[in-house]
Amino acid sequence: MSKKIRSLDTIDDWWFNRLHEGDDWPERVVCDRLYAEYLKAASQLGIGRKRGPAEFGKRLAKLVPDLRRFRPVIETDPGVMKRVWCYDMPPLNDCRAAFDELVGQPVDWPALPPKKCERAQQSDDVVPT
Repeated sequence: MSKKIRSLDTIDDWWFNRLHEGDDWPERVVCDRLYAEYLKAASQLGIGRKRGPAEFGKRLAKLVPDLRRFRPVIETDPGVMKRVWCYDMPPLNDCRAAFDELVGQPVDWPALPPKKCERAQQSDDVVPT
């Protein structure tokens, strides 16, 4: 692991670990849940200065250039529908490539099965109606 990666900011370090694990890569994630995931990881790692939600969102937008925020109506609790801010997440491979570019070097990412790396693609033989 390079010196540059070992000296990442807390948000960048959390994001690097998230990209490295690649588990359960979502197509959509509630903004507050992703921020809570960062806070939990920062606490477990004993990171001193945790960033606030606004700073977290701004930094994430720089780490993930194609990140899009939107506010759909989703079920927040059983039977409770609310408009909630979410991120539309690019595919894992795209996020990893953006991180490589940000740190100025390729990272040796672990290989994942194709379904974990990309969103499902529409088959060529399916004609939209």
